[in-house]
Formats: sequence, structure tokens, C-alpha cells
Amino acid sequence: LDWPARLDAMQQHTGEHILSGALHRLFGAENVGFHIGSPYVRMDTSIPLTQEQLAQAEAEANAAVRADTPVHCWVPDPETLARTDYRSKKELTGAIRIVTVANVDVCACCGTHVERCGQVGSIKLTSAQSYKGGTRVTMLCGMRAYEDHCIKFQNAEAVSGLLSAKINETAAAVQRLADENAALRAEKAALETRLFAADAAAFRGRKNALVFEPHLSPDSLRRLCTALMEQCTGVCAAFSGTDAG
Repeated sequence: LDWPARLDAMQQHTGEHILSGALHRLFGAENVGFHIGSPYVRMDTSIPLTQEQLAQAEAEANAAVRADTPVHCWVPDPETLARTDYRSKKELTGAIRIVTVANVDVCACCGTHVERCGQVGSIKLTSAQSYKGGTRVTMLCGMRAYEDHCIKFQNAEAVSGLLSAKINETAAAVQRLADENAALRAEKAALETRLFAADAAAFRGRKNALVFEPHLSPDSLRRLCTALMEQCTGVCAAFSGTDAG
């Protein structure tokens, strides 16, 4: 790999160490599996975690990055190893390589890492979901986190322009738009109910009904059928759409 690709891989791996250590120290969560791939790092924890807990761990992880302490990799002698409290996914024997990252993580690991925590750049959690009794987290570090921020900021700016709202007030503007849309849907449904009643009245006392009404949603079409069936005694058929569809 060229240097940018090597640095990217080491940023993701070291960032995973820092976050794992923060989650373990704060909440006792164990890292039970992770995958460093593209475009993100995936990590599974042993216990369920709330959004508030994840935000706290993310903040502590980034504080460790800003502290820029060295990443120390070493193989302790058996006596020192016995006195060392470190994370490991399985029981290990023989010479064990220990990686100490800032004051947040001590872990048995044979991977490659940056020399100092500041080289990770930043750590950003992008999603979290329940998984096998714990939480599956996806995260980005370094340039990946920066590029993700740029894309999301550009989208936020575009949404801000479309809503004519300040970029930090777009959520409230979207909520207002959703409320207005819900009110319009309710008004539309009420108008449709009156229209369907009028359409159905033309079939009062007749056995069968056949109606074509364009541009109806599935729910509206169902309600039209219901109105027709209340007036007819035979077969009721209602169709909506276009000749092509």
C-alpha cells in the first residue's frame, strides 16, 4: 500500500482501539467483533448502548485524540504481563504484544497503528443499531470522517436553501413542513370522502358499479370502493391510474 492508504488503515485501527477503550472504561462494554473495511469501520459491543452513552464515548475518544499521547506497542515479560490489565477477545499464551493507546485502552493486538493519537485526526460514529444483544456501531476516522462531514454539510446547506431556514434550524423547519403536509393530507382525505359519496350516490339502488377515477392512492381507491359498495348490491369495480400504468 502507498503511504496515504497505510495511514488511513492505521487511523481506522487506532481509532477503533480508542473508542473500544472508552466504551469499556465508561460502561463495561466489550468489543466482541470488528471489521476495518471501506468505507467505514464496524464494531460490535457486548451490551446494548444508548445514543447518549455513545455520544459520551465519542466525546472521550476525541479528547484522547486531541491529547496526542504516544501509542505504545510492547511485549512484556511474563511477570509484567501477569500484572497488566488488558483487553483480549480470547485466552492467549506465549509472547503477547500489548498496545497502549493514550489512557483509554490497553489491548493485546498484532496490528499496525499510528505513532501518536493525534494522527487519528478525529473519530465520528455514523450509525448504531441493536445487534445480537449488544450494539453494532459504524465509525469513521481521519480523512474518512472529514470527507463524510463535507458531504453531509453540503447536503445540509442544500436543505437549508430549499427550506429558507438557517442551517442549524433545518430540523425544526422540516417538522413544520411535515405538520403542514399531514394537515393537507387530512384535508385532501376529507374532500375525497365527499367526492366519493357523490360518485356513489349515482349508483344508489343499482346492482353493479364500474368507476374510473384518475390519480388515486391505494388508500383512496379502497375508500372509493367502500363508498360504492354501500350503495350497490352486486359487483363493484373501481380503477385508478393511467392507460400506460
